[in-house]
Amino acid sequence: MDFTSFHPKLNSALQEYAQRHKGNSFRVVRLGSDGVMIRGYFKSDNHQERFSTEITIKPAGQKKTRLEIKPIASQPGVSSETMEARVGELFQLIEKDTGLLPAE
Repeated sequence: MDFTSFHPKLNSALQEYAQRHKGNSFRVVRLGSDGVMIRGYFKSDNHQERFSTEITIKPAGQKKTRLEIKPIASQPGVSSETMEARVGELFQLIEKDTGLLPAE
């Protein structure tokens, strides 16, 4: 999906998710034609731990966008496997709610 249509859909999807699910919040901290950065807190429905995350969206060519999700554990001792699983859940949410994947 192209950058100019993807990042507004992503922000909207994250805001709607945060409104429906307590413990989540996201905000745009940088908005530019060369990239967008969103920071926030993500807590899935399936797990109690909440983690800070930084999402970077950049144009990656014609009709392509690069998405990077960096999790930051809010508690010491969280395993890398746990963090990877939560990032996977967040990515699935993004895929579904931005229209990258068809609705079930």
